[in-house]
Amino acid sequence: MSQIKFKVCGLKYPKNQELVGQLPIDYAGFIFYKNSTRYTKQVSDKLPESVKKVGVFVDEKLDFVLQKVKEFSLDVIQLHGNEDPNYIEILKNALHEKNIFFVQIWKAIPIKNASDIKKIELYNKDIDVILLDAKGKHPGGNGVKFDWDLLQSINSTTPVMLSGGIKVDDVETLNEINRKNLIWGIDLNSGFEINPGLKDPGKIKHFINRLN
Repeated sequence: MSQIKFKVCGLKYPKNQELVGQLPIDYAGFIFYKNSTRYTKQVSDKLPESVKKVGVFVDEKLDFVLQKVKEFSLDVIQLHGNEDPNYIEILKNALHEKNIFFVQIWKAIPIKNASDIKKIELYNKDIDVILLDAKGKHPGGNGVKFDWDLLQSINSTTPVMLSGGIKVDDVETLNEINRKNLIWGIDLNSGFEINPGLKDPGKIKHFINRLN
């Protein structure tokens, strides 16, 4: 059984970002997709160094992505749209041209059925983490799950982060999934909110403490 990584995504408000940053999490996610209710223009500069900053982008122009990486010293670029391997290669080259070599690239893949799992193979060699989310009306934050039994059919050399509709009462199921070493990390979002973009630190802490 591996030590699960925790990411809290969709952090919109700086003071709330700071409160969540004090929890035992590994990644804090900030959405730079303007059509999202969790879109933020601010990232607190008071987050602990131990919490890596993830910028979430959806089919965005490279200049905008690079601007946000520089503006907020992002550690991770999470691509949550229809970005293909060619886009990722161009993005990597653009980062390297600016002497940025430390930023990881994650790719979200929307899942509905077994055929969607196969799309992982398209990205395996090009990215650092695969994030599996449920297909929904929006690119993310839909608050719904896909069939987690599909995780057993994954054959990936790339770490897998589970996202989509995760709530406090999913702890037992997630502990079982973790015992089987099917995932590397868990992405918490809408199931741990007071309002869109405003997280409930107590609920997040309670969830993390129960996951082993």
